[in-house]
Amino acid sequence: MSEIYSYPKSLKKLRACFSCHLIKTEEQFIEEGCENCGGKWSKTEAIQRITSNFKGMIAITNPKFSWCAKWLHKSKYLLLQ
Repeated sequence: MSEIYSYPKSLKKLRACFSCHLIKTEEQFIEEGCENCGGKWSKTEAIQRITSNFKGMIAITNPKFSWCAKWLHKSKYLLLQ
């Protein structure tokens, strides 16, 4: 798990990670991988591990103190700075 997260640079071509549901652009997943799941992925791995099929999103800036993060069981994930 990472302490610092890079937020989506665009609202076009947003994708969600199958495992942790982190939302970023397709290009960001290919370049950076997933901060929650760890490691960088090749282009084919990234395409297999992300999906464009998701509804809604929530932004949690401080997961340790957010009631919403606790309610969604996301309090141990990323910190946006």
